[in-house]
Amino acid sequence: MADELQQNEIDRTDIKSLLIAGLVDEAKALFSTRKDKVEEALKQWNVSTHKVHDRPKKYVESKEVPQAKLPLPYQKKIVSSAVAFLFGKPVKLIQLSSNTDNAFKMIDNLWTDMRMGSKNRKNARTVFSQTAAAKMFVEYKDVDANGNGTFNSIKCILISKDNGNDLYTKKDQYGVMYSIARGYSSKIGDRVIEHFDAEFNDIIVRCKKVDGIWLVVPENNLAKKIRFSYYEQDQTEWDDVQELIERQEMLISKRADNNDYTADSILVLTGDVESLPDKEETGKVVKLKGEGASAKYLSPQMAIDMVKDERTTLDNYILYFTDTPDLSSEQLKSMGQDSGKALEMKFFPAILKAMDKLEVFEEMIDREINILKAMITNIIDVSPAMATEIKNLRIGYQFGNPLPDNVKDFLEMLSTAAGGKSIMSRKTAVEQNPLIKDADAENKLIDAEEMSSPIE
Repeated sequence: MADELQQNEIDRTDIKSLLIAGLVDEAKALFSTRKDKVEEALKQWNVSTHKVHDRPKKYVESKEVPQAKLPLPYQKKIVSSAVAFLFGKPVKLIQLSSNTDNAFKMIDNLWTDMRMGSKNRKNARTVFSQTAAAKMFVEYKDVDANGNGTFNSIKCILISKDNGNDLYTKKDQYGVMYSIARGYSSKIGDRVIEHFDAEFNDIIVRCKKVDGIWLVVPENNLAKKIRFSYYEQDQTEWDDVQELIERQEMLISKRADNNDYTADSILVLTGDVESLPDKEETGKVVKLKGEGASAKYLSPQMAIDMVKDERTTLDNYILYFTDTPDLSSEQLKSMGQDSGKALEMKFFPAILKAMDKLEVFEEMIDREINILKAMITNIIDVSPAMATEIKNLRIGYQFGNPLPDNVKDFLEMLSTAAGGKSIMSRKTAVEQNPLIKDADAENKLIDAEEMSSPIE
């Protein structure tokens, strides 16, 4: 295939043709990448690279004065809250079609085996903090489950800058993903090998640079579908308040400097000093002599309240404009007295933010289910019966948030609607009791106790 492309004129607008011909650098230039944005986002995410560390040095009489450089991990708090409200409870798959039990069970089992609950949280954390990430699904041979050496399972691998990958994407004029690639490096001895793997619906082109030359190996894509789900958002979760965070860090660092310089009282003496007390003495006295001699303590004349007010305002703005709940100790104390509905309303901005994120995450979960369907029918189970079930299978899903279910208020509403009459049998109530392991046995014990009780 490569020889044919070498003999004919190469279409330099087609990524696949360029890659197969070994013109990898030309092909890479046709991809879109968020590499620079991701690197800048990681600088803001990691406290060790915050701008406050770049405070200009200060000198007094040619001597450098130490300065506090105190980064604040607001970015981690904002992202942690966003992840919790989106994936606080694992996504639950729901079968919406009939006569597709085998196909649904296979996908549900794969979903569990791949630990997608954990993968979703980790992936969301990466997307929110780096603006781009991907999941790669790969066929897998589980020898313990199947000793004949064929692919019988699927694994999910998270792809991001954190694990050494740069992501590249190319979409057609309709916005459909034409190819997705990842650039990464491996080390053999003292040599660092550069890799660039691009995936298309029909082939996977694996490229590696050895001694400055790209070696290309095309291989068939067994899934017959790009096995990546690619997540992207325009900016980090904290981007709109980044300047406020930097201002807050500078204020708290300067406040720490002032504390270091002036927190301990400074005794100022004017005139001749006759004697100073030893540190062990009690009832210490400073003796001065001469006209105009005096002693006083120097204390800083600073607008402490103004600085404190600005820091409080900045904190409120940072949390408000990112829809991040305030979980300070004072707020938590008041929440303990709230009803379930009131508690939900306090967190409503964060819930709305999570609902807004569903635009991307629902679409990607749909894609991931379709990837699993393609890999099952083309690799794992190629039987006609499975192909039919997979084709007819319809899967829904349910997201959750970390707030406790508002069961009490809901039951009270139902009871009111029923005129105060019972809305649940004792048997059902016992079955719903989380403290009871065997509901049937418990109901029998209750019946026995009621029968043995004396009639009044």
